[in-house]
Amino acid sequence: MYMIIIAPFEGKIAHLQELLSARELRASRRKALAKHYNACVICVQVNMPGAIKQNLASEEIFQKAQQTLEETLAMGGYAVLFEQAHMLITGPEGFWVVNAPAATIKRDCCKIEQAHKLGRLFDLDVTDAAGHAISRIELGLEPRRCIVCGGPAADCVSRRLHTLADVQAAILSILEEI
Repeated sequence: MYMIIIAPFEGKIAHLQELLSARELRASRRKALAKHYNACVICVQVNMPGAIKQNLASEEIFQKAQQTLEETLAMGGYAVLFEQAHMLITGPEGFWVVNAPAATIKRDCCKIEQAHKLGRLFDLDVTDAAGHAISRIELGLEPRRCIVCGGPAADCVSRRLHTLADVQAAILSILEEI
C-alpha cells in the first residue's frame, strides 16, 4: 500500500540551481518566442511540490493540461503558430505561440485552471507579444486557490502552511477523481 501512495511522486531530485536555471531559460524562451512571432506565448507547467518535479503524476497532469489547452485553442479558432513540449528534470514544460490578444488567452487559460478537475495543478502563464507576462490581477481575476485548504495559494506557499505530504495527498485525491 505504501508504494501506491509514493510511486506517482518518485523520480530524480531537481536541485535548486537546476530549478533557477530552468526558470531563467523559460523566461528567456517566452520573450524570444513572443518577439520572433510577434504574438502571445503560453507556457504550460505543472504545479508540483517538492524537489522531484518530473514523475508519473506530473507527466499525467501535463498531458491533460496540454490536451485541454489544445482543445480550448481549437474551439476559440486561434491560430497556433508554434508549439513545443519538453520533459525535463525540473518538470514538464511546453510553449504555444498563438496569434490572439494575450488578455483573451489569459482569461481562457484562467478558465481552464478554474474549471478543469486538474486545473489547480496546471500552470498556464501567458506573455504578450512585447514579452510582458499577463497576470490574473491585471485582468481583475481572483488569485489562485490552494489545493489543500482553498485559501489564496500564494499565501500558503510563502508561509509554508502545508506539509509536502499534505499537498501530495491533495494531488492524489484530485488524480483519483479523474
